[in-house]
Amino acid sequence: DDGGPDRAREATETKTAGPGERTRKGPPSRNHRAEPAGDANEGKTDEARAESEGEGKEQPADEDGQDETEDAPETGDDEAKADGDKTEPENDETDADEGKTEPENGEAKPNADESAKEKEKERAKEKESESENKTASELEDRPPLPEALLDPRDGLEIVQWHRRGFSEGRAEDPGCARRLALNPDARGDCPAPLEHAARRRRPRHPLEAAVGPCSRCDGDSFTALTPAEPAVVTLARGTSALVPTALWSLQGQTLPHDGTEPAVPAEPLDAVTAADYSLADRATRLLAVLRTHAALRYYFPQTSAAALREPLRRALCQAAEIEDPQALAETLMTLLAAVGDGNAMVDTTPLARARRKLQTWTPAVVLRWVEERAVVTPVVGEALPAGLEPGDELVAVDGVDIGMALAEALDRTPAARAGARVQRALVGLLQRRRQGEAFSVDILRRIDDRESMRVSVVVHADQPGSPGIGGDLRPAKAFVERDDGWIYADATRLSRLRTLAGVLHRRRRRTQGLILDLRGKLADPAGSLAAHFTTFDRGPLTVANLRVPSGPDRHGSLPLADAGQRRIQSEGPSLDCPVIVLVDERTHGRAELEAMAFELLGSRLVGSPSAGDLAPTASIWLPGGWLLRFSCGELRRSDGSVLWSHGVVPEIHVRPTVAGLCAGVDEVLAAAK
Repeated sequence: DDGGPDRAREATETKTAGPGERTRKGPPSRNHRAEPAGDANEGKTDEARAESEGEGKEQPADEDGQDETEDAPETGDDEAKADGDKTEPENDETDADEGKTEPENGEAKPNADESAKEKEKERAKEKESESENKTASELEDRPPLPEALLDPRDGLEIVQWHRRGFSEGRAEDPGCARRLALNPDARGDCPAPLEHAARRRRPRHPLEAAVGPCSRCDGDSFTALTPAEPAVVTLARGTSALVPTALWSLQGQTLPHDGTEPAVPAEPLDAVTAADYSLADRATRLLAVLRTHAALRYYFPQTSAAALREPLRRALCQAAEIEDPQALAETLMTLLAAVGDGNAMVDTTPLARARRKLQTWTPAVVLRWVEERAVVTPVVGEALPAGLEPGDELVAVDGVDIGMALAEALDRTPAARAGARVQRALVGLLQRRRQGEAFSVDILRRIDDRESMRVSVVVHADQPGSPGIGGDLRPAKAFVERDDGWIYADATRLSRLRTLAGVLHRRRRRTQGLILDLRGKLADPAGSLAAHFTTFDRGPLTVANLRVPSGPDRHGSLPLADAGQRRIQSEGPSLDCPVIVLVDERTHGRAELEAMAFELLGSRLVGSPSAGDLAPTASIWLPGGWLLRFSCGELRRSDGSVLWSHGVVPEIHVRPTVAGLCAGVDEVLAAAK
């Protein structure tokens, strides 16, 4: 025996036992229910047996039925009655009531005056029949495996797929998906990809063009699978299916051979093929929902089938009825919000021309959730619209109460943390489709500690896209050299961090320290200021460990497997000065990675926890020409601690207050001083 997979493994005869069930021999077939075990009158007196034979028809018992009775769990009368009410017998089985027939030989039917003993015997017989029917229906047999999965011939190869991260076969996908051929008689060799790229218009992935060992197959993520051991997939209403995760192959074609040419794998959806689908078609809308669900179910590492079951049902029902594309987009966003993927979004205008045509507009106002209320703050460097002041509390938009408007927005706003979700939902409340569109907002303005007045103000949506940097009272300039020798630098507005490093290096003699503002997204997503604070002699700084869905394993699932590290390489010019970093729930994406790097370097963090949604992302096309972006991996800190939904927690906790906004003070920045 060479230790390879057993090609001639026989079909298993045991049923996968669920909670409270026993493992038993497999009965004949899936569509045939086993008969009640043994003689139903066993253990009764001769008089009772004769009475039973006269009233009902006996069902023949077989050996399988006897095994079921012997292995079936014992059930009390009360329990059998309760469970029997839940299980309806099949039409080909005899129900306790339907099995009664008219007595033969002219015997009289039992009347209402029969003795209590006769009634008790009848009830006991009914309970026994219900219990036997329940046992037979619960322990349904597993279907036999196809002969193609049990082929005993020599010279066959095992064909299986191996995935490491998300990939649909496009060069831009972050992961790898390969169809592998494994020789079961040669252990220790890395599976080679099948040479079938020539039958395609283009290779599904550059790695598939190579034959030989593949480093991405190595490690714990690859599991050699066996055709005779299919995965058990749970379906609805207590049913399950056996799905092969590997097949036997002869001369490059999987078994069984039916005489036809092997099918050419379908090309993945791209911008052209996705646009061929019409969202006016009901099937297209349902397909868009199912494709979104599949991406989240199998590649978003923070979700589960149970968490998606009810949101999927609601999304399918809504997609089947609605015809407005905007309503469908909101339905998909609701599905994304249900799993809490802070990087997820549905781009309904992926083409540049369409994006310009469907531009959104907003007034020069940034709403911020402060002290459990929506508060008005200005866009950095711009004045608020006439009639609004920093610290005003928003109570209604176009006559709609802020509580109702915010609740609807939260249902379709994905985020990993509650604070980040509320902040992102507030942004969309003031967005409009037409440039210059006027609408009213009602605000409460605090007069003193005891009194406020309600004011209605008309604002105009004249700023393109989302509102600019705001939500606080940070300096109007992105780079400020203060009198005390400290430098303030806003990384959310400085487009080249390498240039900032050069400026700091030239002023290093008179610089006492740096206040780095990371309250938002990095304006330079490819740069890193922390790289200039690391030393070359220590090597790269490991900030986070990456894990991606890989497999499948023998259960058909894609467990997370290590897939490298996020490191920061040292860059010149080298800097060495104290750094204080400002963070809050708007800190996400690469800004979170930068904050983690400075934390490892010993810098002090001030503010509130970050968004907590740092993760690699992937994009897929949806039918109808839309583009879905979602998280496809998990990043953990270098010490193994969880980042998702926790965020980067600062050492000094400071949050803005309404009083501080009214006084014109950036309290987070003030705490850093």
